[in-house]
Amino acid sequence: MYRSLYEELKLIPERALKSHGEERKKLVRTFDERHGEAEEVTHLQSQRALLLQGTESLNNASQSIERSQRIAAETDQIGTDIIEELGEQREQLDRTRNRVSRELRVTICQKG
Repeated sequence: MYRSLYEELKLIPERALKSHGEERKKLVRTFDERHGEAEEVTHLQSQRALLLQGTESLNNASQSIERSQRIAAETDQIGTDIIEELGEQREQLDRTRNRVSRELRVTICQKG
């Protein structure tokens, strides 16, 4: 659409120079109208480009948020696994300490 308007606009000044009177006035009005349409099309294309750019930025941000949420969930799961493992190790250390303590008391009682 823009290209056809541009091609039409290019021809009007040449035609206007060869015309006279009402024909020339009509060509000048037509040129002004078409020029206004071309400016509007250019403006709309610019707005469309900005909208597409904004949409792309929004999509990139959404993808980044999704990745961050996945990483947060994975990190949370890792933390939970570590806490469970540390709890098991603590229980094992408590049992070992109690066993050593009992053995030490038995040894002391036998010598004493």
